[in-house]
Amino acid sequence: MIKNSKKLLEFKYLNQLFHRVRIVDPIKKIVIEENGEKTTENKKCFHLCNRDTICENCISIRAYNENTSVMKFEYIDNNIYMIMATPVNKQESTYVIETIRDISDCKIVDLVEDKTVSELKKTLSEINRLIVIDELTKCYNRRYINEKLPIDIESAKANKLPLSIAMIDIDYFKLINDKYGHLLGDLVLKDITNVIKNNIRGKSDWIARYGGEEFLILFNDTSKEDAYNLSKRIKSVVENSIFKYDDIEINITISIGIASLTSEIDDMDKLIRKADEKLYKAKRSGRNYISK
Repeated sequence: MIKNSKKLLEFKYLNQLFHRVRIVDPIKKIVIEENGEKTTENKKCFHLCNRDTICENCISIRAYNENTSVMKFEYIDNNIYMIMATPVNKQESTYVIETIRDISDCKIVDLVEDKTVSELKKTLSEINRLIVIDELTKCYNRRYINEKLPIDIESAKANKLPLSIAMIDIDYFKLINDKYGHLLGDLVLKDITNVIKNNIRGKSDWIARYGGEEFLILFNDTSKEDAYNLSKRIKSVVENSIFKYDDIEINITISIGIASLTSEIDDMDKLIRKADEKLYKAKRSGRNYISK
């Protein structure tokens, strides 16, 4: 009783500072406790922001991964909220405590008082979005992979659904940079990204730049064979496209390595490692090849 009373007292003080205090499971995306009391159902944490799916800029998983506090701003129900996520250890597990404060009346809002409601909402959304977007190609970045892929894996395992990824490498990209320069190389990266984006299932799958000329595609609810067929279509579209830049025309091919969740390959690191192994096998096989 004393322990519970002390805990409620701590939350009482926190609630004087914040609009809401929650303990969340950042991987399963559920609320464990709210304002000092355990939740009675698997309440999804992203419902706070009036969303049906997880936030692109998920600071709870970032705090979990980086073991540090992370903060962002959200526009919810005509109010501006400051949300801070901090990792905590609880019963030998790591969770995240989220403190949420309505700052609509704070002086910081004076900086944006001339903006309309729609402009302000768009500005905050764009700030949160840019954190997980690759500046050059405008697809997701490596941070997004680290934050979103573990969640998709956990969801697939919980729902007993298949999940696959494809690691893509642009063949002989260094030669393009050496021959035409890095500015044209950047244009190639942008155009390749757009081609791939237009040939994945937008609602279920996503693409992120893994680094340099390598990209990762996440295929949700997709077996290895189906991922192979989807990747085959992407490879064919790239191979049969002509990339034009003024008077320069370039034919480009890609190599792809595919990996799927199994009882042995059951987390992000193992999945990426296996896809990377398959990618190098594809490159050793002469490039413009898919290895599964």
